[in-house]
Amino acid sequence: MATFSVAQCSADALAALERGHFCEVGMTLPDKVRVLVTGHTGLYKRGVLDRFCKFLGTELPNRTAAHYCVEDYIDDMGLFMTFSLAAQQEIWRKAVGKALSAWQKANPAPDYTFFSLHLTFHWHSHVFSPMSWRVPKDTGDFDEETCLEDSFMRYIHGVYKPHYCINLIDDIQAVQSRIKHHHFRLRELLSWRDIEVMMTDLAAKLVVPAEYTHGDQPSFQFERSPVIPIRHPPKMLARYLFEPEVPRIYASFPIGSPRRLEDSSERSRAMAEIDDFRNTLHSSYCVFDPLTIDELPLRDLLRRHQQSAAAKVELTESDQWPIPGLQTLCGEDRSKHEMSKDELVEVAGPMSRGAKSELARQVEGRDFRLIDQSDCVVVYRPTYNTKAWGEEPWKWSTGTYHEAMRARETGKQLFVIRDPACDNELTAPNIGIELTPSQVFEGQPNLNDPENRKKVLTQLMEELDRRRETMISRRRSSEC
Repeated sequence: MATFSVAQCSADALAALERGHFCEVGMTLPDKVRVLVTGHTGLYKRGVLDRFCKFLGTELPNRTAAHYCVEDYIDDMGLFMTFSLAAQQEIWRKAVGKALSAWQKANPAPDYTFFSLHLTFHWHSHVFSPMSWRVPKDTGDFDEETCLEDSFMRYIHGVYKPHYCINLIDDIQAVQSRIKHHHFRLRELLSWRDIEVMMTDLAAKLVVPAEYTHGDQPSFQFERSPVIPIRHPPKMLARYLFEPEVPRIYASFPIGSPRRLEDSSERSRAMAEIDDFRNTLHSSYCVFDPLTIDELPLRDLLRRHQQSAAAKVELTESDQWPIPGLQTLCGEDRSKHEMSKDELVEVAGPMSRGAKSELARQVEGRDFRLIDQSDCVVVYRPTYNTKAWGEEPWKWSTGTYHEAMRARETGKQLFVIRDPACDNELTAPNIGIELTPSQVFEGQPNLNDPENRKKVLTQLMEELDRRRETMISRRRSSEC
């Protein structure tokens, strides 16, 4: 059995990921793409967009990309938060107008534009939106031709005409650490994130012109308002925005099982195997990767300190799944975070006896959202090593089981990779999923061997490419 660390996973897959190329040969890129970018405080949106625009400049030297941040046009954010709602609406409205004016006056106009703003703010446990649904015309700060009309939504719809409204998210522990001017409790950040996502979905329905939109088909209702964790590689977002003909895949795999292995070398080997699978998919497709949000370690942290009297606890780098910062939109490695134990209890403790915690519900809901944004789900070794643990023959990883169920419920294509040498059978009635031979890929004699894994992943990608047209046409069949 080969033993290697996370850093030593498939050289081919890792090299392809680090190169970052996303343009397929012969692919025709759109001439213009305009994106409204939302997300709560602490996401480093300005830095994310700066890195992404530089990435596009490197990948597409014949195209230009630029980003504009509404908050840059608010003189004092701290003072802004203390004003009345009417005053906040006026200040924010003018800031939106000034940012859009800067975009309109750019010469030459950028090919790809990203317009960043908060749709909601959080102040003393109160979440509010500065959006005014009807605002007066105002020629004091803008040219008459660009003055605001009727409402913010109509103005964005009529002037900016965004193709997408994307909502950025990140680990709540990382968000909490980035915010220096105020302490937000972890529970507050979870709630704020939900509200900002909901407002982004609403904004997309109102501001994205009809010629860009798809119908409200349940399987693809978030086509124009995807949630994007900022620890995805830049080329993932580029493929989503510029290459809609590339399949969008949700990568499903056991996370807790490999992470809980007691033997450190076996744990490293198992995590490296998962990383090899992830990186191989990332090298060729637009992949929604659940490890780009890693918040369940907070639950494990609470369990370790359940009986401790300490008021503060620390989440270390080794508690979290490592994703090299240079491969991500945010450019940051995962780092240690100190937090209050009582905050952990709020989010990671059970809501009632035997019930899931708020954090567990959030994780499941977020992963389901990423599945809803995908064309298909690829499950990697859902019964990973259950024979060794003495589990029931049909025992799936809880997360992959629910994700496979979600794929079935929403009509997404489902593919499963298994290891007949180490994993259990997938045909027991307890699973409740019928899998055809073309949906199951097996590695012989085992997937611990990198060469065997490479062969089975190649077979998977060949099947994905054969089904590409079917998957994409299904997504496009919802167009208005």
